[in-house]
Amino acid sequence: NSSNQKESKILNSEKIRALLKKNNAVLLCKIHPADKNSVKVSSCEEIYIMDGHSDVYSVLKYTDILITDYSSVNFDYFISYCKKK
Repeated sequence: NSSNQKESKILNSEKIRALLKKNNAVLLCKIHPADKNSVKVSSCEEIYIMDGHSDVYSVLKYTDILITDYSSVNFDYFISYCKKK
């Protein structure tokens, strides 16, 4: 229910969006399944919200930075990052 969603002040910040635009960057977000119904993030040109069926692992090799919670994805990212070098 969208009325129960709390807007993400960080991801909806104009400063974040301007920084991404200035650096010609895109932020891919995959919200944790437990939070997907409680966090409201508006997609825009600079921020893309991955749906629950998107495979985050398939895009790791195309990314320059990973921001994550405590998750095993950080190890997979590190391996992917090392292969790029």
